[in-house]
Amino acid sequence: MPCILLVDNGSRRASAGLQLRRLSAALSARVGQQVHPVSLQQSHKIDPSLLDNQPAQIFNEFLEQHLADGTREFIVLPLFFGNSRALTSFIPEQVRELEIRHGEFTLRVAHTLYPLPDGEPLLAEILHANILQTAKQHDMDIGHVVLVEHGSPLPEVNQVRRSLAERLHQIMEEAS
Repeated sequence: MPCILLVDNGSRRASAGLQLRRLSAALSARVGQQVHPVSLQQSHKIDPSLLDNQPAQIFNEFLEQHLADGTREFIVLPLFFGNSRALTSFIPEQVRELEIRHGEFTLRVAHTLYPLPDGEPLLAEILHANILQTAKQHDMDIGHVVLVEHGSPLPEVNQVRRSLAERLHQIMEEAS
């Protein structure tokens, strides 16, 4: 049975690490198999006392340990909206380096959260539901919505934001 990793980019904020763990636990319960919360970088620098005394796991160290223990098959579930360099460069580079030390192994990367060209319609619906919930909590009318993300130099990653914004706009027009 393959080892499943729910992977994010990584953060030095404990709240991000704890959220990754919550998502991983919920997904584990849903699929009936352990899904490991693993960050690509940075998270190992968080003080474990802020993470329920369990240090965060980062990608290369996690794979190194599991390969040493005999695991040869992995599935990566990326918590990424688009195919960033983390997925197209960083992970393949890490795999090549690990194969030099441990021999060949299988690592499959699932689709991103919003695979283009069609995207995942449910994501725009989730954003819309969160907008409505936030407006209700703060007793606000919804005028304009600004969709913000951390940015990327890659046009294909920026296309995800544009595509999501277009779909969200359609949903909001249909709802009004």
